[in-house]
Amino acid sequence: MYYHRKLTILLFAFLLEFRVRISNLAVSAILFANVCSLAADHPPTADKEALRALELAGAGASGMRGVDRAYAYWLISRDYSGLDNKAQLEMAKKSCESAIRAEPEASDPGLRLRVERDSLQLILVMQPKKGEEFLAQADPQVRQWITADKAASVANKGDIDKALDMLAQDMSQSSEYPYAQAMKVMRTLPASDREDKDRVFAQALTYYRVKNDKYNITMFDLGAMVEKFWQDLSPGLVLEAIDALLESAESEATADFHQEISLSSSKGTAGFGSIYQYRAFQLMPALNALDPSRAKKITENFQQMADLQKQFPDGLSTLGEKDSKQSISFSIKNGPATSAAGSGDGLPQIRLQARADKIIADAGDDTDTALKNALALPDNLQAMQSVKADLLLRIATLTQKSHPSKSMNALHELANLIKDYPPLAQSRYLVEMGDLYLRMKEKDAATDAIERGLKQMVLLYKIDTNSDDPNRALKSSWPSTVVSRALVSLATRVSAKLSEDTIKQAPDPDFQVFDRIEVASVLLKTPSYPALMHESHKDNKMSYGVFPVPSVSQ
Repeated sequence: MYYHRKLTILLFAFLLEFRVRISNLAVSAILFANVCSLAADHPPTADKEALRALELAGAGASGMRGVDRAYAYWLISRDYSGLDNKAQLEMAKKSCESAIRAEPEASDPGLRLRVERDSLQLILVMQPKKGEEFLAQADPQVRQWITADKAASVANKGDIDKALDMLAQDMSQSSEYPYAQAMKVMRTLPASDREDKDRVFAQALTYYRVKNDKYNITMFDLGAMVEKFWQDLSPGLVLEAIDALLESAESEATADFHQEISLSSSKGTAGFGSIYQYRAFQLMPALNALDPSRAKKITENFQQMADLQKQFPDGLSTLGEKDSKQSISFSIKNGPATSAAGSGDGLPQIRLQARADKIIADAGDDTDTALKNALALPDNLQAMQSVKADLLLRIATLTQKSHPSKSMNALHELANLIKDYPPLAQSRYLVEMGDLYLRMKEKDAATDAIERGLKQMVLLYKIDTNSDDPNRALKSSWPSTVVSRALVSLATRVSAKLSEDTIKQAPDPDFQVFDRIEVASVLLKTPSYPALMHESHKDNKMSYGVFPVPSVSQ
């Protein structure tokens, strides 16, 4: 159970960092307030409707418990920014206090710590004295994050020794090394300063070896440090880190369970059947340069690697960090990974993706042929991702302005394709279709997609509340909760009436809290916050993902 708990926290840390880039404490909070301060662009009516939605959401959040309550208050606080700064601060305080007081739960995948940090960093800027009071009560991991947040500015002033002390300060048994902050420190150092970069990297490697947690995979971890900085570091040090990462990942071949990872963006998808496969792909650019013989051996043993390298020549960076179409999903499977080096089981999906990419690349102005070729592709749905469905969506997006009728044809074919998909996958494509319809000013078609999505949301709710095997995750991260939020986001862009009607169909009062927050976010154009999904059922059946709730700010 310990490893499942640890894995849960680390995986959701990955998901959050995949979608949210947190910068220096003071700078991030100030930028956060500035980015969200859009009230001047809103007509008074929108402000009034948003305030009403936030008041109702706040009242509903008071009846929630634990991490769900903290999360709701934090989302409300974000919406108040620039609209009512006093209310923003009060909601942030309630969020932080709720997160601090929430009892750690097996169903809490690290969200409590992230909400606690985000709300606390805002309070520290808006009301420093109160922030320091909360900081003294905060979780040790949060205190350590906040201390480490200051290290980059210290390093920028030339005091690398103090920066290293800050990165390692308050490290405890329950804390993880602040890799994200260490990466910021390295970015502040001059390109020619290999010695100090080596010192920072060596510290991170030392703590990785002490922790030696094979599940510590996030967008900001030791593997990411190798991926981003290997050319700026001493080769011997980089190879030591690669050895440590791959050795740790190999142990999954004898573990009681393993994880499968899927990454996707507008550039394509990449799937990995084990942590080792993921690490090998992530580290391959460095290995090709520093240890070609080992890189060749791994590629020979991992049949998918050659195809992945053709599809993504720059490794993970090819997928695009700032791509708004990013998504990631994890599945935890019982038993060890079939092979540490992996098999060729994923080759059909990779090659199907390559065919889809070629269809788009060759399309040019001949989108009719592209659509015909897309329809001829076999369908291969995995989790909530289909190469064929994604291709139809890409064609529709490509033609939405130049050939709206062709875009509508592609979306019509997509609607037919997904009819037999499971509820979550179907919901995902209906939401993306609805978003594209709205960008094309096709409100009737968007309304139809919303109505179809509501039927899928009800089915998801039945799965989440199944008395024989309920979803034990936080209610805020249930698939049905997240899909409800996404549908209300779309409905609000259609009309106030459809928005209210959609909220009324929510099968749970807590859903309505998050739904009304979504209404305010749309009206105020608040940048989206990750819509995290978590399913936890019997027999260790767990899955994690980021659901693409459309953001009108993108």
